Amino acid sequence: MSTSYSSPFDGYDRNLTPPAERPKAPIEPDTEVLVPAHPRYAADPGRRPAIGFELLQGADGNPVAVAFTSPAKLVAALGDAQPWVAVPVGWFARVMHDNGLGPVRVDPQLPPGVRVWSAEDVRTYTEAVQ
Repeated sequence: MSTSYSSPFDGYDRNLTPPAERPKAPIEPDTEVLVPAHPRYAADPGRRPAIGFELLQGADGNPVAVAFTSPAKLVAALGDAQPWVAVPVGWFARVMHDNGLGPVRVDPQLPPGVRVWSAEDVRTYTEAVQ
C-alpha cells in the first residue's frame, strides 16, 4: 500500500460499499469524517481516557474501519445511539494503516444484522464508567 493519504480509498470492499455509493472522487486528507468510537477509561485514575475506534467485521472475518461523511449517513448505518468522533480522514486512514488494517470504508452500506448501540447500551456504558 502506498504511503499517500489517498491510497486507503483506492479499494472498496464490495460487500460493504456498493458501486453506486462509492465516492466519485478522492477524499481530501483534511476532510472531516465521523468515525464510530467511544471513550475508554483506564483502571488507573491517573491515566487519561482514550478514544476506542469501533471496527466492523468484514465478510472475510477481518476487522474493517469505517467512516461517514455526514451524521445522517452514520445514523442510517449504525443507529442514532452510536457514539462517534469527528477526525480528519487522512489522519484516521494513516492510524488504521499503521495498525495493520486495510482501507477505510467510507459511507458503507452495511449488511443486515450489524450490531448497533441502543439507548440502553449508552446508559449501561455511562453507568459503568462513572
